[in-house]
Amino acid sequence: MRKHKKFSFITVNDGSCWDSLQVVVQTEMLPENVTTGCSVIVDGSIQEAKNSVELLASNVTVIGECDSSAYPLQKKYHAPEFMREIM
Repeated sequence: MRKHKKFSFITVNDGSCWDSLQVVVQTEMLPENVTTGCSVIVDGSIQEAKNSVELLASNVTVIGECDSSAYPLQKKYHAPEFMREIM
């Protein structure tokens, strides 16, 4: 997730393919408990973006929180040893 003054961007992946979907949401509508690894339901409309599509969100609901201190994952490669330590 990247927060900006007016809009924020959430990367969502449901596991059905390698690519993720970018969700654009007004920062004031973004729930405070959105963290890496949490489960969300996003309502909105699909629109074309540069060489892809993105979801312009009208509502974001967190349905499963993820404690970032217990699961310190970032959007990068993690070695299997690191993953074993935190799981």
